[in-house]
Amino acid sequence: MTITVALIRSGVTEAGLQDRFLGVIDEPLSSRGETTLIWRASNGIYPGAELVFTSGRSRSLATAQIIYPRIPAIVLRELEPYDYGEFAGRNYRELEEDLEFRRWIANRCPAPAPHGEEPHAFAARCAVAFRQIIREAEGKGLQNVAVITHLSVIQSILRRYHMPRPLYRDWQVGFGGGFITHFDTTTGVLTISEKF
Repeated sequence: MTITVALIRSGVTEAGLQDRFLGVIDEPLSSRGETTLIWRASNGIYPGAELVFTSGRSRSLATAQIIYPRIPAIVLRELEPYDYGEFAGRNYRELEEDLEFRRWIANRCPAPAPHGEEPHAFAARCAVAFRQIIREAEGKGLQNVAVITHLSVIQSILRRYHMPRPLYRDWQVGFGGGFITHFDTTTGVLTISEKF
């Protein structure tokens, strides 16, 4: 069985407009974020879905409501964004002289940010969320699912399930953008068919 999974990044917030690491900080969509999502949804950018999953962050919940207003979103705690710890709420410009941040970035973030989430634990909970989403769709015999979450979660899911492994730059997607993917329940492999 193949399940189509739309992995959609939440719309933009004020912090997002300033390129800040938001992570678990709960910030609502900006007015620009709402307007952009409404326009994109009304122009058929987003695929149809029979089930919708989201994190509990207000920006994700609002994004789900705008894109899929007739489908009640199922909130999964495991879809919460990466916790950037002391780096949360700040951007590269504010952190570029911070020695801990420079070490963290130079090492490609294999260790947690100070007081942040351990990367392996984050990857494990994203995998748990994805497996739960697939089980739910399979159990109901549904083939079209939308997941409204955060860039860190989308990247973690792709890193874990996509074959061949995508290049890091290929995992980048703008606010309110995403990927249409197909998960083969027999092989356990996820493939990307479209980026939007």
